[in-house]
Amino acid sequence: MKKKMLMPVISSLVALCISVTLTTTIGHAQCGCSCWMVCDNTCQWECEGCGLVQGWRVAQQCCEQAHAASGDTGPCFPENF
Repeated sequence: MKKKMLMPVISSLVALCISVTLTTTIGHAQCGCSCWMVCDNTCQWECEGCGLVQGWRVAQQCCEQAHAASGDTGPCFPENF
């Protein structure tokens, strides 16, 4: 009796692992961030469709690319002037 139940359990676990992997991959493909450099080499960014950790990683890459493209930014000026 135990051998008959073992195969369906293993099949279910394999199917679950495959579906989680596909869902994670599709979820990563939907993550998108836009970013821009502002004064004092500060990067501002917005992300959509990302998890917290993945969004942070993609935003970090985006900011690195934005800094490479724009170079160092100057100091911030007071808003009142």
